[in-house]
Amino acid sequence: MDHDIDRLAKEIRGLVAAIDKLAGDDRWNLLLDIIYKKGWTTPAEFKLVSGVVTHMNQQVKVLAKLQDTLVDGSQAVLEKSSAKRKS
Repeated sequence: MDHDIDRLAKEIRGLVAAIDKLAGDDRWNLLLDIIYKKGWTTPAEFKLVSGVVTHMNQQVKVLAKLQDTLVDGSQAVLEKSSAKRKS
């Protein structure tokens, strides 16, 4: 596989844009409005929606940890490469 840094940078920017779009989506506010409507849901439906929200929160935490791993690992690779060049 070639080291196509421009393609990788484009993918990273796309990922950031997708995360920003999701975070800034006004549908979250719509959802908050919906759940406060009287008679909105049955206990079973509440359990379903609550479960999805719980898992989405877990996925966001995993994504944040993956970001840490990716950035920290990339930094470590850079430092190792720099140390080799100086030797």
